[in-house]
Amino acid sequence: MELKDIQENRPVVVLLLSDSCPDEWVRHIGAGCEEEGVPIAWGRRADGRASSLAKEAAVLSRLEVGIGLDRTESAVTVFSLSEHPPYVTAFHGGDPLILRWLGHNASRLVKREPLLDREEFLKKRKVPKGLSRELQSATLKLAKAGEEPYEELVNKIVAYVMEGLGNVRGG
Repeated sequence: MELKDIQENRPVVVLLLSDSCPDEWVRHIGAGCEEEGVPIAWGRRADGRASSLAKEAAVLSRLEVGIGLDRTESAVTVFSLSEHPPYVTAFHGGDPLILRWLGHNASRLVKREPLLDREEFLKKRKVPKGLSRELQSATLKLAKAGEEPYEELVNKIVAYVMEGLGNVRGG
């Protein structure tokens, strides 16, 4: 097996995913790891359940933390727990936020920091329904008029981003 994004002797979290998983999912998990400052390397297996892939990944990782991903489930474990159920499991359904949350928690295991609560993590990162409608409304105005609605749209986007930054660790 060849791990992508790995350099010789580099300490990384290893992600193993089944062949049925799209490459896009790696990007979401990698984003969560990157936000925590921990590098990731990944590879594929022809088949396997998330829990067994996570255990194999933990063995391959110099940091002794592995992530396993199959079509519906995900698991994060550490080498010392290889004989036990995974440390973190979730049905992800391809949800980018859940995959990102897994990346965060795998990295937090490496750093020995408290894990992020799933529901709290998801709640802080969901786009409010009202905001989506407001942005669509501003976009329609932009199409009909000139400069002024454009400023309104930009102001709303900036306000949303600034609010989001306040909800992110270190923001």
